[in-house]
Amino acid sequence: MVAAWLLLLVVLAVTVSPIADRPRSGMPVHFERAGAFALIGFLFAFAYPHRLLQVFVILIAAAVGFEVLQWLSPERHPRMMDMLVKAAGGMAGATIGWFCCNLMEKMRKPVSRSQVEKEGGRDVGIDHHQDAE
Repeated sequence: MVAAWLLLLVVLAVTVSPIADRPRSGMPVHFERAGAFALIGFLFAFAYPHRLLQVFVILIAAAVGFEVLQWLSPERHPRMMDMLVKAAGGMAGATIGWFCCNLMEKMRKPVSRSQVEKEGGRDVGIDHHQDAE
């Protein structure tokens, strides 16, 4: 949970800092924006796995807010496309994170005896020959 919020603050600092201070990866800037927000979204989905809608709201609000805050810097200029790229990246990352969380949760759940009986003993690995002895 802390990592998601910390990364969000780091991206905020980079977004509103002077353009010369912005780190560059060599990738096109839209990939950088989408990638940063995708990672944030992924981390938020893991931090709040049962609150995907709220995570989407946080990510969209951050994308809008970060662009609006650029008006405070004379060197920066907010753009609708930048906001959309950030929001889309964040939601994509959150969706992937949510999917991974759910998959991991399903893999961790133990299979109960009643579930085995419902499934007819298939695909669970229970030795029914022990019951007959």
